[in-house]
Amino acid sequence: METEDGNGTGRFLLKKIQTRRGCYVYDTWTNAILQVDGAVFQLLPDGFPQLEMMRSALLDERERNRVLKEIEEARRAGYLRTGFPRISNFPPEARTESVERLLEKGPDHLILNITERCNLRCRYCSFSGAYEDNRTHSDEVMSEAVLERALDWYLGHRREDFSIGFYGGEPILDFSLMRKAVHHAMTRTTKPVTFRLTTNGTLLSRAACRFLIDHDIRLVISVDGPQDVHDRYRVFSDGQGSFAAMWEGLERLRAMAPDYFHRRVAFNVVAASPVKLLRIQEFMDEHPEVFHDHLITTSRVNPYPSCLPSTLADREGDGRFPEQKEVLYRMFRRKMLNGAVYPEDFPVSLFKSDFVDLHQRSMTPMPEVVASDGQCVPGDPKCFVATRGDLYMCERVGNTRPIGSVRTGFDTAAILKFLEEYDEFFREECSRCWAVRLCSKCFVTVRNGGDFSRERLRDFCRSNLRRWSWVLEKYCEIREEKADAFAWCRDAA
Repeated sequence: METEDGNGTGRFLLKKIQTRRGCYVYDTWTNAILQVDGAVFQLLPDGFPQLEMMRSALLDERERNRVLKEIEEARRAGYLRTGFPRISNFPPEARTESVERLLEKGPDHLILNITERCNLRCRYCSFSGAYEDNRTHSDEVMSEAVLERALDWYLGHRREDFSIGFYGGEPILDFSLMRKAVHHAMTRTTKPVTFRLTTNGTLLSRAACRFLIDHDIRLVISVDGPQDVHDRYRVFSDGQGSFAAMWEGLERLRAMAPDYFHRRVAFNVVAASPVKLLRIQEFMDEHPEVFHDHLITTSRVNPYPSCLPSTLADREGDGRFPEQKEVLYRMFRRKMLNGAVYPEDFPVSLFKSDFVDLHQRSMTPMPEVVASDGQCVPGDPKCFVATRGDLYMCERVGNTRPIGSVRTGFDTAAILKFLEEYDEFFREECSRCWAVRLCSKCFVTVRNGGDFSRERLRDFCRSNLRRWSWVLEKYCEIREEKADAFAWCRDAA
């Protein structure tokens, strides 16, 4: 097939998808999924000219001409365009505008690392000492002076509302400091302030629960599954499991304020190897009053290079993971086909995000110059304040890439330098990838210390392409059986 993109490559930016019932093409330039017949599917290139010639030879001349005509008609309609975009995430003019906007409005969400103390010693924790470029647990606590300076700096920005989160360590260990933070913030502004907290749940005393309820604090509780799963890695410093203490606190909070618990409590599950997804699902179905219709995020063990045992760190290398994932996917698929998305359960929570993102993708032509999604402007939408008052783009960058302090505000030179480096790093890497409009990545994904790592990017890309290939295939399969199976996505958060 003689087509050229200006560079003489003749390549299309697309992904071929084949189900048991049909053949499809995800067309990157338009973001559309096109159903095609088998002959068209066979002849469309994967980017390897020798394979294209082999496929072409399998068709007789009449059929080949028909296919070429259909492809050309699709191209005239704007589909199956050849060539590649230019990736530019943060061009110079956008960098300046972004920083000027940040200086005026500040972060959407401020995260206060009020303590590095923690009463648990989770074996996969980013602060366990297994990660060379991350801090470890310590007795360091944010001083009241730094706390007040951080809040005054944040609340001094021109905003209609504010959002403040508490991080650690375990923030409730320094409950009195958290109370002072809330009181200080409430006396410094008349505008709405939302408070958020992530906790291991083991310190949810009556006093702590009452404080959370009275201030309507959005709460994320870490729950890795039933006791035998949770207690494998989420342990106290003496090695004893933390499930019983967490569950007691959780139930206390639910009993004290059922409505608050339903509206404001979410859960985070770390799926550590050997993965026990089916045990987690069974456990959550046994306790629908606790988990159903709550936000449940599932994360993997921090993929940053560490000295964690490979059996613990490698989720996708766990031989049981694909089989368990398939079982839960069948449950998700059944709910999609039955129109029974709600109440939301663990399988829906596990798969929902990718399918919502795919279904709600922007159905507009991709411009010649495009950004690859995922990286925020450091400090926007969130900003992390370390115990001594240094500012970072988020809680996951370790002690690298500071972007200012609560004493001096944002370091605009550091932010601009980072954006320039990010723009340069991804300029060539992403332009020829069919998943550029689906992919989401940030510095945390590719960092090694304070530098950008091409090795980490390659690892991420391999995993991400497998993921989106799977999602595209399953999305097409479900819609073959029920075209409006994802109509609910328009109302999804």
